[in-house]
Amino acid sequence: MIVDLSRLSGGRLKTGFTIAPDDPMLDGYGSQITEPIQLDVEVTNATGGMYVVTVNVLGSSVGSCRRCLEPVKVTIDDRFWVVYQQSKSADDEIGDADVIPIDPKATEIEIDEPVREWLFLERNRFPLCDKRCAGMCPQCGQNLNQKECDCERDETDERWGALSALRFDD
Repeated sequence: MIVDLSRLSGGRLKTGFTIAPDDPMLDGYGSQITEPIQLDVEVTNATGGMYVVTVNVLGSSVGSCRRCLEPVKVTIDDRFWVVYQQSKSADDEIGDADVIPIDPKATEIEIDEPVREWLFLERNRFPLCDKRCAGMCPQCGQNLNQKECDCERDETDERWGALSALRFDD
């Protein structure tokens, strides 16, 4: 996804992109993307050489519930920012890890990598199908939302036994 800096009008540009579910950018994504992800991108050039790219992300994915492993649809609706700064020369270091250096003569910015990083790092990695999800039986694997199993379950975990001896009286 390339943003053409020559299209900035008054220091601002609005554009959009779509990421198809089968886009190689999503290879390795932990959830299944079933519909295109929409990106609304705004680029501002408030000061010479510094570009702030605001990306609104809208879409959905299907992941596994963290308790029962059933498929759950997760809405992706968020915004993030990326700052690009023209460096004075090819060897010039910006000094800020959150700022991406670009060539002083750059006429375009590629935003694929920051978008990919955001999608992979900021997504809801552990969705729940429901707040009251009962999960799975740790012994037989039965989805306890569908039916109870006959397994004997000891509700006390002996690793926490020392804490049961503590009493906090107000």
